[in-house]
Amino acid sequence: FTGVLLGMPFTSIWYWCTDQNVVQRALSARSLGHARAGTILAGYLKVLPPIIMVVPGLICRGLFGEELEASGYNVAFPLLVTRVLPSPALGVMVAAMLAALMSSLASVFNSTSTIFTMDVWRHIYPNSSQQRLVLVGRCATLAMTVTGLLWIPLVTSMSGGLYVYTHKVMAYLSPPITVVFVLGCLWERCNTQGAQACLAYGLVVGLLRLLGEIATAPQPGLAGLLFHSNFLHFASFFGCSSAAVMAAVSLWY
Repeated sequence: FTGVLLGMPFTSIWYWCTDQNVVQRALSARSLGHARAGTILAGYLKVLPPIIMVVPGLICRGLFGEELEASGYNVAFPLLVTRVLPSPALGVMVAAMLAALMSSLASVFNSTSTIFTMDVWRHIYPNSSQQRLVLVGRCATLAMTVTGLLWIPLVTSMSGGLYVYTHKVMAYLSPPITVVFVLGCLWERCNTQGAQACLAYGLVVGLLRLLGEIATAPQPGLAGLLFHSNFLHFASFFGCSSAAVMAAVSLWY
């Protein structure tokens, strides 16, 4: 409960207010009213995934409990699709899953190429032509694809299943971004130096936590506390320390 209360706000604000997948859809709205209405509708729809994920898992546990124990809980949904659904519905479900996968990947690739091309490459090379920007965006998409494929073995090394893994990664990387966004909106005294220091601190600490959890086994002592404590508790501490870094640097400059 304390982890959800103290740690989840950092990841939730990051996802809804700064994640490019969400923000780019709001920016593409016809008007401010449409953007607000779409965001509110998405917030209500976001209530459904826990139900959609939990109920099929409970059903699969009741039907195929022994197989789940042997193969792991990540196979719960594929087991239900292949064992329970009739052939016509199975084809529709597979087509829907592939469509959702392609849509999600296209969104991630588009966001990655846009951020790298417009915010990094064009800042370094402001005179680049449109043809060069398109080529750089395609290269960024290819690099993102290769990185994702190489990262797959690391996912299996973190316990808790795929759903928990995604929330762990968000807890290790998003709090500094949330702090920069919130303090930038609410505190006039913060400045560029403070934001840069906060993001640099967050990158170092977040990667150390992520790599430390992958490379070390749970153990008592300081290492276990740093690398294997509850990820939402870590997110709350991480967010508060990031805010302290940003405030201190902003006041110093």
